[in-house]
Amino acid sequence: MSENHCLICGGKNFAELMRNPAFPLYFGAVSPDKIEKVKAYPLVIAACENCSLVQQIDLLEENIIKEVYTADYYNISSPIVTGMGKNVIEDFYSFFREGALKKGKLLELACSDGYLLHKLQNDGWDVYGCDPSKSADIAIKNLGKQRVRNEYFNENTYEVQSFDVVIFRNLLEHMYDLHTFLRAVALAVKEDGNIFVEVPNINVYLKLGGFGTLFHQHVSYFSLETLIYLLSIHGFCIERYLVGAGACLFIQAKKQRGNRMSPTFSDSNMKEKIQEFVVANKKIKAKFKLLFNDPSIQRIGVFGASGGITALINILNFEETQRIKYIYDNDSLKHGKKIYGCDVIISPPDSLYSDEFDRVLISSYLFDKEIRKQLLDCGVESKKIVSFCE
Repeated sequence: MSENHCLICGGKNFAELMRNPAFPLYFGAVSPDKIEKVKAYPLVIAACENCSLVQQIDLLEENIIKEVYTADYYNISSPIVTGMGKNVIEDFYSFFREGALKKGKLLELACSDGYLLHKLQNDGWDVYGCDPSKSADIAIKNLGKQRVRNEYFNENTYEVQSFDVVIFRNLLEHMYDLHTFLRAVALAVKEDGNIFVEVPNINVYLKLGGFGTLFHQHVSYFSLETLIYLLSIHGFCIERYLVGAGACLFIQAKKQRGNRMSPTFSDSNMKEKIQEFVVANKKIKAKFKLLFNDPSIQRIGVFGASGGITALINILNFEETQRIKYIYDNDSLKHGKKIYGCDVIISPPDSLYSDEFDRVLISSYLFDKEIRKQLLDCGVESKKIVSFCE
């Protein structure tokens, strides 16, 4: 692993967590006529032995990943169009408002359809967005071309010290060059301005065995400690943080005058966390193998068409995969599409009333409770429901 380096501290020694010889580059729903465009590549996850950052090693070329974000099969659920993901954004919105900042000029990077920007604009903020994906078309339509840029953000995108606040949710973990990105953010923020960050919490993922949460598009996986360490390198002082619902970390940090390097950070419990991950990963794989080899269970439905089912299909053989008869999702944009490695067409949950199955597997960690209630409301017997979270 000598050719690899830590994306925070530059260290070259890693403890390997997971090695998958062929994992699909895209884990979402894809139109049947475009499924062949999705390719599979090796995926290797490791922890830096110096600063404890969990990240990919043996990385793919960055242009391969970037092509996914602008591909015609790439889609992100739009809260404005489908209502999906609103609860998570509302949690972040509440965290933001608790900061009680003086209203000014605000930029959201990876703004997607502009759902959060629209709410903040209604609160009196002068809002702007930047996102290279097709979902930004909705934000442009609602907020205007003068406010939303459909492109990748860099240090030249906006004038220096343009914004009182910069928000980036579910973006930092995608970055190949964390330091170049954060230097660009620091340039865009005014002195004593604030940034608000949301990232997945790796400590939650490690406890779950990482199943369905580790994939090519996430290059780094942060704990609160590694995120604080990284931001401090770029002159941001943590004001507040919250370990949110599901597996989210919310952070508010203020830009300090002058950059001060933080001392080297190391998580002394990382070895124990890695062992916990290995045990949990083996346990959940064994659970699914048992489920898909039970002779009394021949017809299985899966609720949730995203990373969870992609990871599941990746560990099943052909005969086991054939037991998946239905895939359900609440996102209407996924209906009629497929998941890489499975020929089942994704259906709306209305089909639950007429479909016959032996078990329904909830493949979402974040929406487990909501989906379980939905299944019960549809008349599915509790004994037939299986969950990733159990």
